[in-house]
Amino acid sequence: MGFHSDDAMYLTPQTGVAIASVGSPRIMRFRNTLNHHQHHDLLLNPGSLLHLNDELQQHWQHAIPKQSNAGERISITFRRILNQTHSARSSDLTP
Repeated sequence: MGFHSDDAMYLTPQTGVAIASVGSPRIMRFRNTLNHHQHHDLLLNPGSLLHLNDELQQHWQHAIPKQSNAGERISITFRRILNQTHSARSSDLTP
């Protein structure tokens, strides 16, 4: 998955995003939104749980770089989504 930050507009403030990683280990790469040459790698081991808070999402993007011969992996993401009536742009959620 390429570099991105999760759209906090639809998330309950100060809850962030939690990611559970199951299966083969993977590298999650973070890069600074203002300086793409500044980056950090974090190994997501099987069974790991990572919390990305709101501040991290404002200043850093994250990605899972492709790895040759990587085994299977499942990523389970937990988000607390705002109720449609509480969203800053609730009209975007209406079909």
